[in-house]
Amino acid sequence: MKLKISKIATMAIFGVLCFSCEDFLQVEQLNQQTTDDINNPEGVRKLDIGMFNNYAGSYNYFWPLFLSHCAGEYEFKEPVNEGPYHFEMWNLNPSPVNPFIGWLYSAFYSTISSANRIIAIIDNDEGTIGQMPAEEKDRILGSAYFMRGLSYFYLLHIWGRPFDGDDQWGVVVHTDVVDTRDEIKKARSKPSEVYALIESDFSKAKLLLPDPADLPDTELGRPTKSSAITMLGKTLVFEKKYSEAISEFEEFMLNYCDAGKASKNYKGLLEYYGDNFHGRNYENSIESLFEIQFADLVTTNPWQGGGTGSHFQIYCGGPDMGRGNVSVRDTLFFDFKNYDIRKVESRFHYYDANTNSPNYADTIIFHGQTIVCRDSVMLFKDGKPNKMAPYKYSNKTENSPKKYINHLRDANNAQGMATDIGDENQVVLRVAEVYFLYAEALAESSGDMNKAKLLINKVTRRAYGYYEDEVSPYDFAGSGPQEFTTYLRAEKRKEFIGEQVRWFDMIRWGIAEQECLLTGRIFTTRAACWPIPNREIAANPLCEQAPGY
Repeated sequence: MKLKISKIATMAIFGVLCFSCEDFLQVEQLNQQTTDDINNPEGVRKLDIGMFNNYAGSYNYFWPLFLSHCAGEYEFKEPVNEGPYHFEMWNLNPSPVNPFIGWLYSAFYSTISSANRIIAIIDNDEGTIGQMPAEEKDRILGSAYFMRGLSYFYLLHIWGRPFDGDDQWGVVVHTDVVDTRDEIKKARSKPSEVYALIESDFSKAKLLLPDPADLPDTELGRPTKSSAITMLGKTLVFEKKYSEAISEFEEFMLNYCDAGKASKNYKGLLEYYGDNFHGRNYENSIESLFEIQFADLVTTNPWQGGGTGSHFQIYCGGPDMGRGNVSVRDTLFFDFKNYDIRKVESRFHYYDANTNSPNYADTIIFHGQTIVCRDSVMLFKDGKPNKMAPYKYSNKTENSPKKYINHLRDANNAQGMATDIGDENQVVLRVAEVYFLYAEALAESSGDMNKAKLLINKVTRRAYGYYEDEVSPYDFAGSGPQEFTTYLRAEKRKEFIGEQVRWFDMIRWGIAEQECLLTGRIFTTRAACWPIPNREIAANPLCEQAPGY
């Protein structure tokens, strides 16, 4: 059975919105499962599912939108309801009482709590856990290390300051099960210490997790060895440990990308860029290394705790598909060349306010077919362009994001309920990003520049309708390393609009100040490190609030 986020689990998280991590570390909970309930194979399986559900709860709309606001990719247009909290992020002025920040913080620590319990039970061979098949036990233990490493990766880069160089502002680290309130009270670890844990967790996951080919079909959507290798490589790039990162990427390329396409282990670029975000046939695809699983059908009102699905579409939904109060900035959109497929797959049509009509010039030709920014998506059949599928259209959502919007929503939602709910999985890491990271590591370490150029060219060739091994007039034509770095950064921005990548790059590359000025905003060190929620500070007085709050 495909892993899917339970809406009941999501609503449970919502019910304790912005509570301190004490609530999520399962401290002295009266309704907590007893040791006898979980120290067995079935108990660990439930903890495993709960761990993924806790993490997936952050991927509704808060998490993707917040980082896109900070990076200046998405602008929020809703002045009421949740609007002020989103405007805080756009204005680079997050508040310690922002409930969505509390939601995210808690989601990550609740994931860590479940992971720590799984690790403790399996490592200590507690109860009847020895009866679990060895392969399953390794997979679940590897998943726990992977999810803990992933959670600390985002905690550190959102609530810490790992790029300052003073090794001072990390985050609170829990690697053991927390059973008492006193055990919550810990100071922030140093960024270097958090990085060491993340590296260790991904390294352990890499040894324990199966290859994609060995993952049972019933476990589709769980992390695999390729997930751990590439996340470890990404972490090392962020630490500027380029030679170590290159070793991980070389291992990934050798074992997965260089393998034949017929192999279940194969990882590479999808032929069509938009298939990363639309079309159920491409979920958990060859390009996806790890993605958040959302259900394919909503059958009851999700706000009453039933059904499954993502609320991302409520805010980012295309025409007739939501509130339509998020838009992709024109300055980003107009950076695209005329024939870049990423242009029409990142945003709906450009609306001309002077003529009160859509600008139909925003179309491109892809393998002989016309694609319109406004209302269409390309479908593929047997690797070839097949036909255009329309989105519903209205003037309600001009310029809104197109990624992760389901154009077939109504056809799949026969009951007609929850029409603002989407079912598209959201990708955490895909092969295209690994190519960029690998190329960056090569360039920064004076490595093989021909290989670095080829990696980026593979991505840009796809963007212009060429096959990745086809020489393209859009290939990088420069020579110097600085020119290549400028090109890499510009192409990476186009490739990953709205995918929670840009904000971290802006900070680690030291370009956040100049980038924010382009949108009329002032970047400060305060904005680089989100505030710890006030309730967490109250529960853990040893955790010092971030500077400026």
